[in-house]
Amino acid sequence: MIIYYQDNHDCMFAANIIYNNRKHLAWDDGTNVKLVPYRYSRTDILKILDTKETVVILGIGFFANDPKSIERVRTIIQRSKKVIWIDGHENTEDLMRMFPEIETYYEKGRATSFILHYKILKRDYNLGVDLIAEKQSYPNPSMACICLYLYILSVYSDPSDIVWNEIYESNNLDPLINTGLITIDFLKQQNIFAIENFGYKSILNGEEVIALNADHRLFLPDVVYTQKTPILFWQFDGNMYRYFLYRANSKVNCLELAKIYNSFGTDYRATFVLSSLIAPRKEKEWESLKWWKISLLILAKI
Repeated sequence: MIIYYQDNHDCMFAANIIYNNRKHLAWDDGTNVKLVPYRYSRTDILKILDTKETVVILGIGFFANDPKSIERVRTIIQRSKKVIWIDGHENTEDLMRMFPEIETYYEKGRATSFILHYKILKRDYNLGVDLIAEKQSYPNPSMACICLYLYILSVYSDPSDIVWNEIYESNNLDPLINTGLITIDFLKQQNIFAIENFGYKSILNGEEVIALNADHRLFLPDVVYTQKTPILFWQFDGNMYRYFLYRANSKVNCLELAKIYNSFGTDYRATFVLSSLIAPRKEKEWESLKWWKISLLILAKI
């Protein structure tokens, strides 16, 4: 079995649940499981396909208007024994219509781990599943959700990590939540400082945004959703630019704003990948960053 998962908390958690319940699910014999992160590469999965193995795809967007996306799905089907697709993104409806041969589990707006636990495994209430699903499905999740998210961010490596087992199987997540709580105040101040000092104005599809070269996972909803302008986080992974657009406290529909880039997500948060930087900082804005601010940043790092 090949578990092909989106590189986020929800899909890593779902991959872990499948891995630990592979015999119960009986999608494959479960003797040789490969965990393959998407990481925005369209070709990694194609290199290891085998007609004797089932491929389980978690939270990876499908784009009906993108020939490369269509061809990738066709190739996966042709080179696999069976394809199972679990996703809550709305564009999964196009996948179901175009590829009825795929065994698809879909519930609009739901986290992948939520669909897996409640709809496929048909199990009872699980706090870990609900908290992780909350982070994936709502713009302003609870403090418990954020604290668990921060704890995971500080310790996890991949879906086989024991931390996921603990979250899924434990009846008491307070120790993990309390560990995450310790970092809240520090991170909040760091977030505000980063947006004010490193964020810069840019234009995305005619809409003004604040662009920031930073990991979006390290920014708290309490900070992001108080900003009046949408925030476009971006990172370069050595091959592609990864973008994460947040509505913040504006009326912008993120999915609509970024749809020309084949984005996927929701009205308040969307993500997409491009081979180029679409929100560079203007030279004049670099010059306007006064030397005393730069000195302060250097001292802060020291």
